[in-house]
Amino acid sequence: MTTAKHRSVRDALPALDTALTGADLAEQWTATADGPSRYPRVSFTPNVSIALSDGTVLKAQVFRPADADGTPVAERLPVLLNLTPYNKSITHLAAWLLRGLRRLGVTVPDVPPRNPRLFELSELARARFRAAASPRSESTTH
Repeated sequence: MTTAKHRSVRDALPALDTALTGADLAEQWTATADGPSRYPRVSFTPNVSIALSDGTVLKAQVFRPADADGTPVAERLPVLLNLTPYNKSITHLAAWLLRGLRRLGVTVPDVPPRNPRLFELSELARARFRAAASPRSESTTH
């Protein structure tokens, strides 16, 4: 039997700069949050195959940080994966409806509805609409 060496939490944590105050941290946060975005756009890639260890293949929608032209950045960054056990056609339908409404001159407000689930749907539809309208769109029509 082996015995584990016990380490204190202090050994595992990096040294903290105790000279920073809460006000300093708040100022840094405000400057970062209110400043210009490093990645002003989002790149959308539909139906990305993800192979599981048992051979099952899942399809996901991938949202990645992008530059001002909509090109995904080369830097390794976290991404958002949209996986659903249900049919993704509803987001395609919502994006198609938004495009149709805009072509007719209807303004689609960016006000979240009272039902937060509808807000999530409208955000996915808007992301698909922006991806479809982008000249460098990676999305494909289905």
